[in-house]
Parts: sequence; structure tokens; C-alpha cells
Amino acid sequence: MKSLISWITIPSIFLCVSQAMAAGVFMEKDGVVVIDVEAEPAKGSWAVEKSLDGFLGESYYRAKSNGNAGADALNYEIIITNPGKYQLVVRNRIASGSSSTENNDSFLKMSGKPVAGGYSIKTNGWEKFYVNAKGLNKWTWETSTKDFDAQAFRQEFTAGKHTVGISRRSANHAVDRLALFKYEDHAWSAATGKATADTELDALPLSLKEGEVVSLSRNPHSIGLSATGTTALFHGKNAIFVGNEKALFYLNGRQEGWKSIPGSK
Repeated sequence: MKSLISWITIPSIFLCVSQAMAAGVFMEKDGVVVIDVEAEPAKGSWAVEKSLDGFLGESYYRAKSNGNAGADALNYEIIITNPGKYQLVVRNRIASGSSSTENNDSFLKMSGKPVAGGYSIKTNGWEKFYVNAKGLNKWTWETSTKDFDAQAFRQEFTAGKHTVGISRRSANHAVDRLALFKYEDHAWSAATGKATADTELDALPLSLKEGEVVSLSRNPHSIGLSATGTTALFHGKNAIFVGNEKALFYLNGRQEGWKSIPGSK
């Protein structure tokens, strides 16, 4: 590996992680990316909280005050390997009051291109997203833009690195998780941005970061890997180097060749 590496000691196993992993780039898989908001540290007037029931992950963020587009922006880098038309939705909630039109919106941006013939979401332009009655007293993935004519956040993404972002607009609007998915392949949300499958979206696993390994067995024959990037696992004379959709196995110091990673394209 040519990149700078760091070593983390685990009992009997050494995990060598490249700088790419530290960068926190999330990997799209099967046309889906799912990210907890806390993957990016809260800043400014974002409050880290756990008091509202039903949140996913370790916490959620609540806007403590109103903000303009880009205020305390949280940006998440992703790598798209399946290019196409994607929709961005946010698990969000009205965190205070009983009105469905107050404390109900934040800003989003995406680095893709507008979908031809669809509602135009500008490249890297901040757009308000909102939730109405469905966000009262509960979490929902409903994510609409354009007042009085609800539209979804949809763009076309090329293969490669992209960014999605969220920033504050209304005080007491809470955000928990983001999901980006190919809407022609996964019918989880309508063209209006109204969530049609909150339960299914809640159940989606979080996306892996580049170079991240989620399953490790001491028997290399049965190891399960579902990550890409530059990562190496060592156990005695056994080693596994994780590359792009494949893993190179060394057993007892002997190279066994590249094996496809289960679940990869």
C-alpha cells in the first residue's frame, strides 16, 4: 500500500487502515447509501440529543436556532458505483410544538445533475426540504421541496465521488439519518417526496465507509467481507487484502489468489 497507514492492535489480529477510511467516504451498494447524521460531528447550533424516542443510531441532531442556507453545514462524501437517478430522503421530525408547518424544515444539497424532464434540483445548490403532519410526534422519511407543490429531491449521479449535505433552517427541526437510493429500482418514496415505506427505510443497514470491514472470522476460509478500499487483515501467516470488490487471500504465507467479495457487483 502506498498510502500512509496506521496500526490498531486487536487481540491476535492487526488491522491496517488506509487514510481513505479515515476520510469517511461512504460506499453505495446496490443503488443505496444510508448514513447516520452523527457520522459528521455536530457544529454550531446543531444540538446532539437523545431525548425524543424512536431515533436510530447513537443520537440525532436538532437545530437550536433558525439558519440560512449553508448554516453549520454537515457534508457527507459518498462513492457511487451504480450511476443513475437517485432520490435523497432524510429521517426527520418536528421536535417542538403542535403545528405541522412550524419547526419542520432544513436545507439539503446534492452534487449530482438535475434529472431531465423532472423537477430541477441544482448541482450543489441548497434547497429547503420540509415535512408536514407526518412529522408531528414521530420520525418519518418524508422529504419534500417546493411549497404547495411537493416535489422529491432527485438527481442523476455519475460513477465516482459525490457529496450530499444538510444545513439548518428552522429551529427545533430534528434530523436522524439520510438515505440516497435509485428510485427506479426501489419504490420507497413518491415523486412528491412523501414517504411510502418508513418501515422499510428504517430497516436499511448503514452504508460502509471506504476500507471498512464489518465481519471478521479467525478462519480465513469462512471470513465474510462486504467492503471495498485498501484494507489488510493479518492473523499469524494468514492475511486478507481487501481491494475493489475482491479480496486477496494468503493462507500460511501462500497466496491463494483473489476472491470475489460476497454481495459485490
